[in-house]
Amino acid sequence: MASFKDNLAQFPTAQTDLGWEGAGPWDYRKVPEPVLSSLLASVAKANTSASVDIIDFQPQTGQSSEDRYIVQDWHFKNGTWKLLAIFDGHAGDETVKHVAAYLPGQLQSALIDLLAKSEWRIDPSSISNLLSKVIISYDDFLTKDLYDLFPGGVEELSKLSDDEVKAVIHDSGIGGPNHAKVARCMQGSTVLVSLIDPNRDNIWVASLGDCQAVLGIRSDRKASWDVTILSANHHAALPSEIEALRAKHPGEPEVSLNDRVLGGIAITRAVGDHIFKLDRLWCSKVLMNAEQRFRFHSAKPETLITRIFTPPYLSNEPQVRHVNLAEAKASNKREITFVMCSDGLLDLFDARDESDLRKVAQSWMELGSETKPENPRDPYDNGALRILREGLGGENEDQVAQQLTVEMTGKWLDDITALVYRIQ
Repeated sequence: MASFKDNLAQFPTAQTDLGWEGAGPWDYRKVPEPVLSSLLASVAKANTSASVDIIDFQPQTGQSSEDRYIVQDWHFKNGTWKLLAIFDGHAGDETVKHVAAYLPGQLQSALIDLLAKSEWRIDPSSISNLLSKVIISYDDFLTKDLYDLFPGGVEELSKLSDDEVKAVIHDSGIGGPNHAKVARCMQGSTVLVSLIDPNRDNIWVASLGDCQAVLGIRSDRKASWDVTILSANHHAALPSEIEALRAKHPGEPEVSLNDRVLGGIAITRAVGDHIFKLDRLWCSKVLMNAEQRFRFHSAKPETLITRIFTPPYLSNEPQVRHVNLAEAKASNKREITFVMCSDGLLDLFDARDESDLRKVAQSWMELGSETKPENPRDPYDNGALRILREGLGGENEDQVAQQLTVEMTGKWLDDITALVYRIQ
């Protein structure tokens, strides 16, 4: 099947190092406008669903994104609720596919039950608790699936040979149901979930990992945006996260190495990633015997397992924020824009800490809130696409062309997903 780059042979070739000192150079195509904007919109899969602008971007040919997003309207007795979610998978796509397929339905069922019991009245704290409970239960279910493969528990597992373990977990080879259960525990995913009530008076955001959600409110187009970061950044490079991790595991100097949990993973909360959650026996006897191997750039799994003493080291408990939007509406705040993104977008804008994100979010709100594109070259009225374009180079067409068409064998950009919803 032909890739989008196969259609660019008509344009001249140049070379770039992508700004990486001592690297490259690599060939790229000098794609002119308006072809460049149309190509970007196509590769980014720019679209609008349920009034939400969406991009899902990975420019490397043949490289599928490990991001997933969900945009759904839930039509309940008390009106239409909106669910927005981004899941950023890592070490493979088994976990991220599963969480995207099952978690939204579990949240929907739990919300229906909660609202029915409360006679369809909204209790913000109850919905915050629901989000946390359902996400934790989802991850606990992955653990139960794994434990159920060996119902005798640790006593049984300790007596089995490696070949006997492999016979259980390699049912039908790679792709069997048991193998899939193990793979979902070996791989992992971040979780960023947002709920908005029918009157758009309330928004809840639950986060695990390093995807981000930002709310912008302003009274008119001449005013600056009042920006609120509604997600947490669960990253092992942050002092607060390291301090919390060390407090839970005193006397374990290797609980954090090189800004990674046990020297292996950069985030401190996720679903999946059970090598950081199970005891040493389950990791060594089951996970290490799986045909699908771990993929860590910073530590060998065999070494990482020797650092396990008091699991879990990775949390499945999300942080949940609630904002009463009715107060902003009542105070004549005429524009409310909400942006969610995977961490790949943060890399484009070099916005890894909270202060940088707040500054960058000002431009995101401006780009995301436009109702019509001011740039006639933009083929889409899509706020998420405009934000992506700015991060890739904005009006610097050559820089955008480099990021879009550079000829490299490996990834030069992380997967990037963004959702933009103009609440008011």
